[in-house]
Amino acid sequence: MNSIAILCTLLLSFNLLAQKAPIKFGKISDEELKMTEYEGDKSAAAVVLVDYGESVIAYNQTEGFQIEFERIRRIKILNKDGYDWANFEIPLYEKNNNDEKLNGLKAITVNLEGGKAVETKLGKDGIFEEETSENWKKVKITLPNVREGSVIDITYKVTSPYLFNFQDWAFQTTIPVKWSEYVARIPEYFEYQKYSQGYIPFKVNEQNPIRKSFTLGIKERSGGEGLSDGPSKTTFRTEAIEFIESNFRWVCENVPAFIEEPYMTSSYDYIAKINFELAQIREPNQPVELVMGTWENINKELLEATEFGGVVKRSNFLNKTVEELINGKSTNNEKMNAIYNYVKSNVQWDGNYRKYTDGNFKRVLDAKRGNSAEINLMLVSALQKAGLRADPVVISTRSHGFIRQSFPLSSQFNYVICAVENDGKLFLLDATDRSLSATMLPERCLNGVGFLISEDNSRWVDLNPSVKTKTITEATIELKKDAIVGQLQMTKGGYHGQHMRKDFLQMGKESYIKSIAEQNEWTVHSSQFENLTNLDEPIKEIYELTFSNESNLTDIIYLNPMIGSGIKDNPFKAEKREYPVDFGSPFELTTVIKVKIPEGYDVEELPASMAVSLPEKGGRFFYNIANINGEIALTSMFIINKGIYTQLEYQSLREFYAKAISKQEEQIVLKKSVH
Repeated sequence: MNSIAILCTLLLSFNLLAQKAPIKFGKISDEELKMTEYEGDKSAAAVVLVDYGESVIAYNQTEGFQIEFERIRRIKILNKDGYDWANFEIPLYEKNNNDEKLNGLKAITVNLEGGKAVETKLGKDGIFEEETSENWKKVKITLPNVREGSVIDITYKVTSPYLFNFQDWAFQTTIPVKWSEYVARIPEYFEYQKYSQGYIPFKVNEQNPIRKSFTLGIKERSGGEGLSDGPSKTTFRTEAIEFIESNFRWVCENVPAFIEEPYMTSSYDYIAKINFELAQIREPNQPVELVMGTWENINKELLEATEFGGVVKRSNFLNKTVEELINGKSTNNEKMNAIYNYVKSNVQWDGNYRKYTDGNFKRVLDAKRGNSAEINLMLVSALQKAGLRADPVVISTRSHGFIRQSFPLSSQFNYVICAVENDGKLFLLDATDRSLSATMLPERCLNGVGFLISEDNSRWVDLNPSVKTKTITEATIELKKDAIVGQLQMTKGGYHGQHMRKDFLQMGKESYIKSIAEQNEWTVHSSQFENLTNLDEPIKEIYELTFSNESNLTDIIYLNPMIGSGIKDNPFKAEKREYPVDFGSPFELTTVIKVKIPEGYDVEELPASMAVSLPEKGGRFFYNIANINGEIALTSMFIINKGIYTQLEYQSLREFYAKAISKQEEQIVLKKSVH
């Protein structure tokens, strides 16, 4: 007997928006139209009045289970700075010509004219489509007739066959949100890991199980398998299948605008949001399908992927080039640097963040241009062909968000770099940035950890900077009759050196010097630069300067000996911060100044020396000044010892900056001698 079970008719429908939406599209109240400011934030340029979404996993007779997501959003434009909120984007996933479908898109702008509501509908000329990556596109809309006081309504529905792509929901954005509500209805056959983030409490956070059922149609055939069995016979029967559907509802009310603070990674890591990750599927009469898997499985999949591990193993055309590059090189370090410099100088990065190639390194070399995966996986392949222990490392860049190691999902990665094991030390390489040495990763990569993909030693690796970032400013100052003159040298290493090189190369020498002079109010008489192209050494800037053209030799002279160096501004202006401070890497600023006391003057007053430390050796500020044999000697050091400071450490960090700035602003006082 053969038996074929077919899911056929759901007795209970999965209609969208079964939970009553708080608004109805196009039904805008007089109060909303007449609103001129938002009571919760009177500085707001716009406010989301209502954002409501509902995601349902529904069964379709033809397509099977699908995600159906429907949304309605209403925004009030309060002034001209809020006009950008008339632009809206809908991301859609696509793969193998099986795209997510957008339906029911409607949008209107409503204005109050002569005391009456006037509606302008979105036309076809306001709808655009844009490819954003290999598997994603955006439908972009621009609403018409937007002005101060407009109310915008947008509604649409997305149907997705991709059960892993359950809609996340952000309750917070960069303008205030008066009401944000999300409903999710998930049958017991689909297990999603759910996690919330951000610092906004839920007004409603509830889950209710509901018993539902559908009819399973079973077609059975008997006989017809042998001569004695007679003709085959088909019979049909039905069987009611009961299941539990989990109904979730989350609501946030009066959500403040998300304000991006200095030294943050992606804002997506911190906004109030609910996230979904598909862990496994248990459909009726089907084996359990593990979706989330393990990091070991992800390692295996990437090694076997044609556009990842496969292209690294192949690409035998590189053998001849590699052989020529390492000819005469006796150490692994020399070989590594030769291959790194070859890839970096022969392929220019196109600016795209990728973790997969198109499987053809020869095309990339011929074009002399490629994405991050093509450049860095080619580097891995070439290093392996040189006999070095090299492996790819998949990472999430700072703008993409941090990695959650408890969720084994390759979608968390958007970029790949190269790891080389040499003399017991692991080197992390990225050949996309020509302003960096082999020992430095681009700052976009300094985001926690990466996952090393290997045949026998896959593991997590820290993405810590390997080079100290520091600036040392040394100057000798002389006070003359009508000017303050001197010599100054700045030595910049690590990322400070990289920033300087990039600025210098982009601006050119003359524009760079002009910019430095205007920023510090200097007059530059001569300049000299060392190690501009030697990326392994700190860069040096040497200047002959006039620091001030004002007459200074009055009876009393006030002088700030820092002459524009040091910390000039406190980036941490907010009294409270809800998320970490992420510098990316530790850094150090050292200033050593000598001031020649003019003949006929005495030191009337010097700033007091100071030493301040952050808790648990998180940083140190040191300021020491003294009058030694007719010369004022100042040493100031500002040291940040960690890349990341938690929000609990914020107040200490903010005060640390404030104390350093206040001290560095203090002046010395010289007074004419009385004989």
